[in-house]
Amino acid sequence: MMELQFIQQEILEFMAYKEWAVKPYQLQKFHAILAKKQLMQNKEDLVFGISNGRTSSSSALTYNEMNRLIDHLNGNVDKDKADVMRKKILYYAHLMDWHTEDKKIDWKRLNEWCKKYGHAHKYLNDYKLDELPLLVSQYEEVYRNFASKI
Repeated sequence: MMELQFIQQEILEFMAYKEWAVKPYQLQKFHAILAKKQLMQNKEDLVFGISNGRTSSSSALTYNEMNRLIDHLNGNVDKDKADVMRKKILYYAHLMDWHTEDKKIDWKRLNEWCKKYGHAHKYLNDYKLDELPLLVSQYEEVYRNFASKI
């Protein structure tokens, strides 16, 4: 159970990877979408939901939260599907103990593997949705090889 909690925490940290303050252009885009779709009255509820109850102010969102909200409003769900596949790779990395000394995912090692052995030869977060299924398959094979030696 502790390992599952650890993995869940690591996944949350992955989701927080590259999180920083919302940018003014994002706020402008968000408000323009709300106005165009006549959803301004739902603004606080949308913000509250995407921030998991942390805030109802759009200016208090993180960069990634705002991107997810804009994508949601525009009907783009590809990022969510891509994140699910990336999390699967992170799960296998945890099982193989690809951690730094402080027990966090070893992003350098993971990205170096993706760049060297992944079919598109780029960092994990640079893989597009249509490229990720093959990368996941490749990484699952690495895990199977690892697990067979245990």
